[in-house]
Amino acid sequence: MKKEKVVATLAMGVVAGGVAVGGTSTVHAETLDENTENTVQAPEETEAPADPETKEEAKDQLDRAQEKENEAKQDSDQAKADYDAAKEDEDKKQAEADQTQKDIDQAEKDAQDAFDQAQKDAQDAADQAKADADKAAEDQKKAEQAEKDAQAALEEQEKAEQDAQQKADQTTTDETQESVDQKKNDLDKANKDLEDAKAEDAKKQEELDEAKKNESSAEQDKADAQDKVDQAESDVKDAEKDADAAKKDAETAKDLYDTASNAADKDSKYAQAKKDAEEAGAAVKAQQTVTDNAKKDLDAKKNALEDAKKGLAEAKVNADAAALAEQQKKVDAAQKEYSDAFDALIAANSKLDELTADYQKKVSAAETAKAEMDAAQSNADQKENAQNTAKAEMDAKKDAVSKSESNMSDAQNSKANAESNAEKAKNELDAAKAALDAAKAAAEEAKKQEALGSKGFFDSIGETAASDLFSQGDYPDKTNMGAEDDATSLKNMLYALDFIEKSNELRRANNLEEFKISARAMAAAQYQANASLHTEDHTFQFGYGENLAWGMDDPEIAYMAWYDSEKDSTILSERLHYLALVSANNTVTGFGLCYNRTNPDLYSSCESQVFGSVNDEDEGYCYTVAEFRALLQAYIDKLTKAQTDLDKAQADYDAKLAAYNAAQDEVAKWDALLKQYQNEKSVNEDALKQATEAYNNAVQELNKAKADLDSKTTAYETAQNAVAESASAVDAAKENIASCKQVSDQKENALTAAKAERDQLLDKLTESVIAMTGDKNAKVETNYEYHQVCNECGEDFGYGPDAIEAVGDHSAVTGHSYSSVKKAVGYKIVTASGTQVIKNLSKTDADKALADIQKAIADGQTAVDAAQATYDNAVKKLAADQQTAKEKNDYLAQLNKNIADLKKDMEAKQAVADQKAAALKEKQTALADAKAELKQKEDALAKAKESVEKLQAEKDTTAQKVAAKSAAVAPLQKAYEAAKASLNAYQNAQNALKKAKENVSAAKSAVEAAKKDVAAKKQAVKEKDKAYTDACGVLAIAKNITLADAMKTPITEEGFTYLNDYVTKINSAKAAYETAKADLAKAKENTAVKKVAYEEAAAKHAETLADLVIAKANYQKFVDAEKKAEEEKKAEEEKKAEEVKKAEEAKKAEEAKKAETVKKEQQSGGATLTASTGSIAKDNEKGTTITKAGSVATGDTTPIGILMALAAGSFGVLEETVRRKKRQ
Repeated sequence: MKKEKVVATLAMGVVAGGVAVGGTSTVHAETLDENTENTVQAPEETEAPADPETKEEAKDQLDRAQEKENEAKQDSDQAKADYDAAKEDEDKKQAEADQTQKDIDQAEKDAQDAFDQAQKDAQDAADQAKADADKAAEDQKKAEQAEKDAQAALEEQEKAEQDAQQKADQTTTDETQESVDQKKNDLDKANKDLEDAKAEDAKKQEELDEAKKNESSAEQDKADAQDKVDQAESDVKDAEKDADAAKKDAETAKDLYDTASNAADKDSKYAQAKKDAEEAGAAVKAQQTVTDNAKKDLDAKKNALEDAKKGLAEAKVNADAAALAEQQKKVDAAQKEYSDAFDALIAANSKLDELTADYQKKVSAAETAKAEMDAAQSNADQKENAQNTAKAEMDAKKDAVSKSESNMSDAQNSKANAESNAEKAKNELDAAKAALDAAKAAAEEAKKQEALGSKGFFDSIGETAASDLFSQGDYPDKTNMGAEDDATSLKNMLYALDFIEKSNELRRANNLEEFKISARAMAAAQYQANASLHTEDHTFQFGYGENLAWGMDDPEIAYMAWYDSEKDSTILSERLHYLALVSANNTVTGFGLCYNRTNPDLYSSCESQVFGSVNDEDEGYCYTVAEFRALLQAYIDKLTKAQTDLDKAQADYDAKLAAYNAAQDEVAKWDALLKQYQNEKSVNEDALKQATEAYNNAVQELNKAKADLDSKTTAYETAQNAVAESASAVDAAKENIASCKQVSDQKENALTAAKAERDQLLDKLTESVIAMTGDKNAKVETNYEYHQVCNECGEDFGYGPDAIEAVGDHSAVTGHSYSSVKKAVGYKIVTASGTQVIKNLSKTDADKALADIQKAIADGQTAVDAAQATYDNAVKKLAADQQTAKEKNDYLAQLNKNIADLKKDMEAKQAVADQKAAALKEKQTALADAKAELKQKEDALAKAKESVEKLQAEKDTTAQKVAAKSAAVAPLQKAYEAAKASLNAYQNAQNALKKAKENVSAAKSAVEAAKKDVAAKKQAVKEKDKAYTDACGVLAIAKNITLADAMKTPITEEGFTYLNDYVTKINSAKAAYETAKADLAKAKENTAVKKVAYEEAAAKHAETLADLVIAKANYQKFVDAEKKAEEEKKAEEEKKAEEVKKAEEAKKAEEAKKAETVKKEQQSGGATLTASTGSIAKDNEKGTTITKAGSVATGDTTPIGILMALAAGSFGVLEETVRRKKRQ
């Protein structure tokens, strides 16, 4: 074998498997990438060292090869370690470069975010400043309007004061508080006299009612007593009847019992029944004795049968053992035939080994030629591929130049179109911006209007009088105009109409005119709902009637309380809500609804419905609910539409802005692409020139490679012919093996069948042993004896002292040596209680003994069956006698039971008679008690009637007194009410005048405060306008600052210099990235160098390994030859020495052997006989080596021999051989 073949094989193991042969170093997976292609130079082709002539030359060759292999391995391991370290350093540098790139990206992102945030902050500040300025202007307008409102309120209050003064002047009275109090005292005294009279009258009425109640109760008591008397008389009559009947039944039962008892004593049939029962019992006792005797006889015969069956078990064991011994002889014969066939198979296999080795050499040579041809083919393919690649590259470069020219033309046209589109998008964006600004103004106005709540609505429909109500009255501070929970919110106002709809539904059900709505009534209801939420009472601010509720924000619940729960009441004070809803005079209404979501001390909501008349001039125009709802909904829709229009305008603007930005991006994209295509054209023209030169070179290289391939192909065909001739010889050897294998299979099958039958007989014997001993753990083992056998002539002198003496005599006469040989002579039973030897009978004798035992068992079974029949008949007779005795005793027991039943019936009926007599006596006593109670009740009724008549006369007198007192109260009541009304009218007029003067003073203060607020609001407008101008200046600066500009020139604008820090971070990250790239390039260069060094060292190590394998094989040949010669010489010397020793010490050896034989026989034990007992393992007498599956029994244990064995093992012949050997 040439060295390069070994090297190529081992080197392939290094690269593909990652492990060098003989070493433990690993190779990183990265070494398999495209950079590793063709980096390992093939070692120079050299011849293997010449075969040594002597063992010393072989040892020197082995030592040198081992030393070189150790050095090469150290170099390879060190190169591997250097390469791994370089690769690890490269990975680290790559990670550092990647991280610095990420740092750049993050720094640029952070910087851009900071610049964007700066612009956003400036924009937000400007927007906020604008909002503040707008709000300040709005506040100024509100303050100016508040000043006007305060002035108007002052004028109104001054007019109200004049009206109050005029009304006070017109209102006079003759009454004083003293005169009114005197009339009140006179009325109170008359009322007290009336109440005293009524109390006395009521007391007499109570006494009269109680007396009448007692009279009625007495009458009922008398009636109840009479009922008791009547019932008691009826009960006495019934009890007398029951007692008489029970007495007669008892007398009749006694007569029946006496008659039956006397008859039994005189009846002969009763005496005969008693006698029959006694005789039947005696018959049962006699038959029981017969049955017991039959049972004893049956048991005796069964015991005899069982003893016979035990003998059967032992006979079966002897018969099964005899059959097993006979079958074992057949197994031994089949084993010998199989061993002979197997030896022939081993010899044929050895021949195949020789032919296979020759075949492998020729295959190796053919593989080498094939590899060279394949390499030449691969080289030619590579050259052809290179030529095709070069041509394709050249064609591609031509296409690239054409494509670059086409791309330039397309880019110029696309850029022109993009610029046109950008101009169009800019115009559309400007138009959308103008529309958005207009929509924002409209939406802002709508928000302001919505914030005015119902006031804004009232103003929009010209109901300013309704709007003015919210600044009047005692509780203007309780209304938070337009707030979400306030009654003035448009949402709550719209919901309030549902309540009015519900009230109209109720009016329609009562055939009443539906309520109409006035703006003033709605404003009043909202005002009062807001106030009453806090006061939890009516406020009565604007002269309307009012229904109030708290926490009833559902129409059904509210009107259930106001209407359903009150309509059926008869008390006026409990029907006021109901009456307000159904009053024909109430024709105008308003409804207010507000909520509380923050103060746990107040109700969750307040509901106010006010009522007025359409005839009241202050109400103005009155609307139907549908009219009012339509106006309000249209107002809300108008406000909502402004926001919707704004959203649409904003969306349109955003879309136009995006379109404009996209158009700008498109212009920039095509401008960049145009420049790119211009550069690409220049680059592609240079590349085309280079590709054309490369193609011409590739054509020349391909022609050289094809000439080399033709030469290598001829050499490979020659090697293939040699392999074919060798393969024919191998095939012939395989056919011979197949023939030997067929014979061996037949013999093995015969042996297997014989063993299977033997194993079945062993199982059968074991079952018989278990049946005989009753021990499920009992085992059958081979029984051995140590026989004295001549080593020369093979004569067997038997077992025991006589055999030892006989073999000794034989040895003395013939000079033959002898041995004590262990021989199987039968079987024995092993149980926990001991060991029992099975009789060693012939199969014929054992079968005859078994047949005799089986006949004895059959005879015993016949005797048992006869005894069983006798016993069964006796049992049946006993059962019949027992039944007869039972029937006689049952009849006698029935006669006795009949007499006992008559006696029991007599006693029961006498007991009933006694009970009925006692019950009659109890009823007679109850009748006497009832008559006495009736007399008491009649006396009590007479007294009650007398008391009622007396109290009725007294009640008539008190009623007359009440009528007289009541007549005296009426004129006094009328006089008091007239005086009180006159005085109250005067006092109210004076209080109203006082209140009007206080309102005028408060209104004047409000006007002054409003003027001051206007001045403050004007100053605030100036300040907010200046702040907005400053914010716009900052925003303009922010918009002009960009990251790209800052990367070129540092920012100097005040408030924005902090952004320079982000630029510094980007520059630092880029500098770090450049450093990391340089370090990575150096690391990659170092890794490549280390990799080449490692691959060269690995290839060198593989070459030294090949030399070491060859050297070991050469040295082992000399070692094996010396060992064989020494063993043959030693065997010859030992044989001669043994013969001399035997002749000189024959007698001494004979005596020693006799003593040893006796000792072994005393100590001998038996191995357990199992299913494999008697199997024969093929020994190694002929030197054949049996190896594991997959190897070859060549007998050559050198490394090179093992390699050849592995190659030959692919035919799978010896794997089957080993499988069979193992199965024996």
